[in-house]
Amino acid sequence: MFVQFRCELQQFFRRENIITVFSRLHPIIMADEVFTGFGIIRRVNKTVAIDLTLPVAEQKRRYRKSNKSEINQMRKEKKFVIKEATSEDEIRDFVNIYHDTMKRVNASRGYFFEYDYIYNLLNNSCFKSKLLLAMTEGRAVAGAVFTIAGRIMQYHLAGTADEYIREGPMKLIIDEARMIGNAIGLEYLHLGGSVGDKDDDSLFLFKSGFSDIRFQSRVWQYIVDEEKYRDLNTLFKGSSDQSSNYFPIYRSRVTTI
Repeated sequence: MFVQFRCELQQFFRRENIITVFSRLHPIIMADEVFTGFGIIRRVNKTVAIDLTLPVAEQKRRYRKSNKSEINQMRKEKKFVIKEATSEDEIRDFVNIYHDTMKRVNASRGYFFEYDYIYNLLNNSCFKSKLLLAMTEGRAVAGAVFTIAGRIMQYHLAGTADEYIREGPMKLIIDEARMIGNAIGLEYLHLGGSVGDKDDDSLFLFKSGFSDIRFQSRVWQYIVDEEKYRDLNTLFKGSSDQSSNYFPIYRSRVTTI
């Protein structure tokens, strides 16, 4: 079956004049055998997931001590209420918060998803998704998009208003998503990893406060046309060194081709 799939895929690539292909593979879904002898699979960073098949008390026991304390305190004080976004205005509120967050962390322009992207994501018929908001005094101050496919919930996009970062309402949102996942019988809440290939940045440290379970993130890389690939590396003053982690190498020197 895999041989036929790879043959059809190769024909498609050549028909469309594709030179190189790369794709992230889901850390939890192991399907590496599909790509055996068909390009390479490179291991990158680790990711964090909450095992929702564990007893509920055990799930929370694995939280970092400070997380448990802060979440319990926020639930006790009831300053923040977590709700699922149901209106276009609430989606727009989230987009504004998300954009401000991306500016604060100096994210590249590719991370500035607009309203249409978020709206279409939430209304996609291929999988389920939820936008959870942390509300205080009727105002959204943090939010996160979660997608659900099969029995995996995925933490996707998130943001917190500048003045509420210290209070940490995002921790409450993730805890709420965990409880939703439990209620509908999911296996994992996958929080993802770091920015880039690191395992020690602030984003990874934040996510690791919810679970000690790790998965290995992998990237599939395939050169369809070796000759054209070498020519492009030369043309754009890249390197033909195949050991380079940047792929395709010729794009390391240019932003658009």
